[in-house]
Amino acid sequence: EALDAAGMDTAVRPGNDFYAYANGNWERRTQIPPDKSSYGAFNIAGDRAEQQLIAIVHAASEHARDHAVLCLLRDTGWRRAAIASLPRANYDGHRVFNRQKGDKEQEVNLPDESIAAIERWLRERRMSAYLFPADKGDGHVHPNTVNKIVDRWAAEVAPEAHPHSFRALFLRDAHEAGLPSYEIQGAAGHASADMT
Repeated sequence: EALDAAGMDTAVRPGNDFYAYANGNWERRTQIPPDKSSYGAFNIAGDRAEQQLIAIVHAASEHARDHAVLCLLRDTGWRRAAIASLPRANYDGHRVFNRQKGDKEQEVNLPDESIAAIERWLRERRMSAYLFPADKGDGHVHPNTVNKIVDRWAAEVAPEAHPHSFRALFLRDAHEAGLPSYEIQGAAGHASADMT
């Protein structure tokens, strides 16, 4: 929705105080969360997306492979191709390592939930050089499989979610945590800070 008419205060004349006219009701009914210095439409959209992605990961918790894929999407901020082609040797029980776009090496310490999801998947999957092997042959799953996993579990709780939604949330959280732009750029595998 382009305009939140409910946020307007039409009792105020726009010529007298346009800000109060355009935002008065929204400002009165919206509280800034105690952990934020400001709060607006982008924050609300980001918080909503975060809740949707949490719901997607939770929905897949009984399916070992999909849960592990979704945890890695959430916790690494990596592109779907990087998740799909992750070598088994690049997981050491606590961290994952990968080469991203532009041949940048990345290392991510994983939270307990992701470690548990990957360990469960490793107990169930067939032997392979890849963390997520293809159903047949020696290769890895196709990056489109990652899309299908997100679509399958998002269908009920967040149909508009996409693998890039996980990446965008990862980058938002990094910005909100106050990480320097060059670190976020490196974590995202971006060639330039302008893209971050």
